[in-house]
Amino acid sequence: MLFADDYGFHTGSTWYRGRFTGDDKTTGIILSTRSSGKAAASSVWLNGTFLGSSTADGPKT
Repeated sequence: MLFADDYGFHTGSTWYRGRFTGDDKTTGIILSTRSSGKAAASSVWLNGTFLGSSTADGPKT
């Protein structure tokens, strides 16, 4: 798990980029975020395809 505070980022936007390798049995992945405050938001792309976003009010797709 990555926390922006661990890297000295306490406000503003933070971008994370990761990779995973599946095998023939991989059918999906689970992503989760932890944010706080009234302006908390997340957006997720996979291989250039927008999957959805979530704000402090709840998920948006």
